[in-house]
Amino acid sequence: RDTQQRESEIVSLEQAIEPRKSEALKRESTINRFIDTLKQLAGRVPQLTQRVTRKLKQTKDKILDDFERRFSKDMKNYEKEQQKSLEKQANRDVQSEKKPTKDHDRG
Repeated sequence: RDTQQRESEIVSLEQAIEPRKSEALKRESTINRFIDTLKQLAGRVPQLTQRVTRKLKQTKDKILDDFERRFSKDMKNYEKEQQKSLEKQANRDVQSEKKPTKDHDRG
């Protein structure tokens, strides 16, 4: 009778453990999928790093090209303004030389 009671307790314990065991197996499966996902991502890190690096370089090059274009345009405009200013000054100098001075008026 004692053996029968123990067997009954064992069966009862096994039945109580079964849902927990099933839950543990589900968790293990989920954890394994998560680990697989991490491994896949880890495998892609070099590729992703390369893509990000390439994109950053393209962006940097574009910014530098835009800056160079703007700078070049600004320099051309500045040179034109300087040229105009020099021409105006030269014309003023020529005009002032053509004007009769007080000495010429007397002579």
